[in-house]
Amino acid sequence: VGPVNAGGESLAEALVRLLIPTTGRIRVAGVDLQSAPEALVGRRLAYAGPQPYFANMSIRDCLLYGVRHHPIDPQGGVLAEDDLAEAEASGNTLLDVNANWVDPASIGADSLEVVDRRIFEVLRLVEMASDVYQQGLRGRLDDSAGDDLKARVLDARRELRHRLQTPELGKLVEPFDPARYNPMATVATNVLFGTAIDPGFAPEALPANPRFLKLLAEAGLDGPLTEMGRRIAETVIELFGNLPPNHPFFEQLSFMAAEELPDYRAVAGRVAGQPDKVTAEDRAMLLRLTLNYIEPQHRLGLLDDVLRDRIVAARQVLRSEIKPGAVDFYDPETYNGAASLEENILFGRVAYGIADGPERVRQLIETVLAELGMQDVVFRAGLGFQVGAAGKRLTQVQRQKLAVARALLKRPDLAVFNRSLGSLDQKSQRGILESIVGLARTENMGLFCVLTTPSFAGLFDRVVVFEDGTIVEDGAPAALAAKDNSRYRALAG
Repeated sequence: VGPVNAGGESLAEALVRLLIPTTGRIRVAGVDLQSAPEALVGRRLAYAGPQPYFANMSIRDCLLYGVRHHPIDPQGGVLAEDDLAEAEASGNTLLDVNANWVDPASIGADSLEVVDRRIFEVLRLVEMASDVYQQGLRGRLDDSAGDDLKARVLDARRELRHRLQTPELGKLVEPFDPARYNPMATVATNVLFGTAIDPGFAPEALPANPRFLKLLAEAGLDGPLTEMGRRIAETVIELFGNLPPNHPFFEQLSFMAAEELPDYRAVAGRVAGQPDKVTAEDRAMLLRLTLNYIEPQHRLGLLDDVLRDRIVAARQVLRSEIKPGAVDFYDPETYNGAASLEENILFGRVAYGIADGPERVRQLIETVLAELGMQDVVFRAGLGFQVGAAGKRLTQVQRQKLAVARALLKRPDLAVFNRSLGSLDQKSQRGILESIVGLARTENMGLFCVLTTPSFAGLFDRVVVFEDGTIVEDGAPAALAAKDNSRYRALAG
């Protein structure tokens, strides 16, 4: 414990050879760290700092990165003859990077099938299992998922649909029905009635997609939907045109930003009463408004039953005309490979205007998954989440938790945590530290922590207090707390 950069951080880095001492020696279990092989330090020591770095890979790969030391299968780790010659010529490793490098025994598992279970235990210890689970709901099944797994997801869909048939829950979700317009979904979703695989059929790309526009024209919808966009623009301009750009009312407009108002005012003026004068650019702008429109959310009263029926009829034409592989269409009896797990189970849209509606639906989905024993399916999907360059798709709190989990997963002889939980609130820090200390005692793991909150030092066997690069107190927490004029007692409050 001690102020920032008082010396504890440097000691933590020296313990794992990130900082090489200019004098003296550091021994761990009798081993001189400076002369120890790199492989020994890498395998038996673990470290997590305040600003962890992750390559752009999945959560699972981030966690297992520290236990990939050598191919486990000797045959699978040998490069083919041509690749071997190229690797030798370029100076790269002669080992196959695509082989299995994860030894289950190194993380306390007896088989590869148990690895995910061990990962879940560590993520739960650092209070990140829920985050990964939620990412799994928002993620998709792996491309290698078999028909049996997809059938289980469909079972969950049917069970959820059964539970939503009660008077109390029936209004929470508007299910997808191929023969009906879904009022809680956008016009684009109702026309396409599927999840885009080809980027050209993504909702934001539809207004400029020549194939889609041709299909709209063949279905006789290009004119009505363009006119609807013009009416949306005129209504928005009338209601919000004189408000300042930072007015909170603009937050209700999911289809138009405040800075776009002048452009739409010009378009609306050009096409008013002259539908034959609409340019391709004007049509694309107006269609964007229409395709993002949801009647219960925007409440402009622009969708009547006649237009809804025409959209439903057009969806059948689109399905027959769009080439296979461009869109994964919605089918009540089929798993949608382009949609997330949650979307597949829900197979509809949550209704607008119901208090706590999304949260109640989410809890209901989690209950169904728990009763069907499918949490492992969701969790594995979450482990496949790509963290982004340097882990930027994770929050700072999540990155710190993941770094601590990665260190613990390798079951080191000594784990060093250097202000590694500083972004968390004190309650979360204490809960995780208590779990880590308990694990260290159970597994006989050495533990060295530089704390952001000195009062947590009472969880440990020994406290070292730093000031200005110097050790000023050293001893058991109780002894230091009882000592007169103890600097530890002042820090710990």
